[in-house]
Amino acid sequence: MDELLSQDDLRRKVGFDVDDYIRAVKTHVQEAMGHSVKIRIFIDHPSSQAMSKFNGPILEIHMAPRETIRAQKPGLTDEEITAKYKAAIAEEICHGIHHETSHDERVVSCTLREMKEHMSPGELGLPYIREKVDRLQQAQMPVVGTPI
Repeated sequence: MDELLSQDDLRRKVGFDVDDYIRAVKTHVQEAMGHSVKIRIFIDHPSSQAMSKFNGPILEIHMAPRETIRAQKPGLTDEEITAKYKAAIAEEICHGIHHETSHDERVVSCTLREMKEHMSPGELGLPYIREKVDRLQQAQMPVVGTPI
């Protein structure tokens, strides 16, 4: 696990004001939910897919370093990697605030709302983010079929 990083080190590792972004998303979600959660970010995940878990009362969000994302998703531009970080942070905060691991309607609608609120129109229009939005919307749809 990564050691605790200073705000400057964290910004350098992800390439944007991640602490300000987290604070904005967290505040917005907490206002909507009426309760708060403490968040700690780690740039130590071996997969380009972010994950979160509670460690006591603290929601830990684990994300990959830019180099790992670039190696695992070589087609992404620097702009898409930044947008990927932002979308992942919104999603993991929504998972945490709802205490839900699945992509149910609450988590998906929260994630999409936070992405629209805190990401620029240009970021939302990037191919990777448009695909992510489609994946999230499909994940919340129940599977319809014939009962067995």
